[in-house]
Amino acid sequence: MLEDALRATQANLQAEIDGLEAQRKEIEGRIRQLGREVGQLAPRAGFDETATRELGHLQARMRDEQLEAAKLNEHIVRLRKRMLDSDELTGALEAFDPLWDRLSPTHKARLIHLLVDRIEYDGDAETVAVTFHPTGIRSLTDPPQENKTCQPA
Repeated sequence: MLEDALRATQANLQAEIDGLEAQRKEIEGRIRQLGREVGQLAPRAGFDETATRELGHLQARMRDEQLEAAKLNEHIVRLRKRMLDSDELTGALEAFDPLWDRLSPTHKARLIHLLVDRIEYDGDAETVAVTFHPTGIRSLTDPPQENKTCQPA
């Protein structure tokens, strides 16, 4: 179960990282194209008012694209930091049993809500499928964020 949880977590995070990296590549392509357009307009900028105005627009678009690429890079870095290795997962779970025994029922319920995304029951097959939040275990050790709405009970 540990290996399955780790694989699922890694796969979800990697899929999100891959999507963000694809977006970043598209943005980098647009930045290169804008750079070429700037290079073509630059020699006329001091002499042609239209070229000067268009150059300003191109540079503003390039700046916006660069800011978007920087945001994507930051998001990718944050996701990579959330990637768990099997030793980290094993250590977290080994430390979990003594803690679980000391928690009140309210705190146990809150903890389960942090870890479990959904539980599905198939009556025909008589099976239960548990889907964990991709970063549920890591969220237990991360410092609290200002925008988190869950408060201890």
